[in-house]
Amino acid sequence: MTYVYLFLTAPYLLLWFLFLVLRRDLRKKLLFSSIFASLLGISEILFVPEYWDPQFQTIPILKELFLESLLFTFFLGGVVATFYQVLFKEKNFNLNMKPLFTLIAPILFLAYFFNPFNLNIMVYVYLSMYIGGLIVISLSGKIFSVKLLYSALINTVFYALVYFTLWYIFPELPASYDFSKLSGLLIGGTPIEEFLWISSFSLYLTPVYDIWRSYFRKSDSKL
Repeated sequence: MTYVYLFLTAPYLLLWFLFLVLRRDLRKKLLFSSIFASLLGISEILFVPEYWDPQFQTIPILKELFLESLLFTFFLGGVVATFYQVLFKEKNFNLNMKPLFTLIAPILFLAYFFNPFNLNIMVYVYLSMYIGGLIVISLSGKIFSVKLLYSALINTVFYALVYFTLWYIFPELPASYDFSKLSGLLIGGTPIEEFLWISSFSLYLTPVYDIWRSYFRKSDSKL
């Protein structure tokens, strides 16, 4: 059996260190977003086996939590949040809105624990992040809205390239999904849920650091 999760992490690890070297001005955002996202990696225990059940080798921390979950979300988070800015040589965004808006998605996700609509956990994940992200977009102005949408598109395309490659190389990856629990909609044989979550994750995470940074800079200027 193969450590497929590590192969999924590897491209993001390489990009993470590349971004760290190339963009000193984005290092704080890179680290903040990585740490923030790695905390979300703990939620893996909610996804196994409801969303998937890895049929490949893993390094377990707990019964349904893997070391790879934390590594993947750490490197993924930093790369997703800064990909657009590195690619187009953009500086930190100035998003002047209350940081409480960044908490909308996590609060909405809590509906999963009541599961009023009897939906798979991944539906609650991407819907909560889409709603939270779209609210931020609606308040960020036309220029930043377009940038955040492009960021989501870039991250989705890159993730798709990586995931499709692993999907067809390692049969253990498609064997890890119980398709009867999912929507049944596929893109290239891969559950559409994978692309919905990465696009919503990018939409939500990309502006989080910038919102908090702008808020504290504004607060400090008033002192």
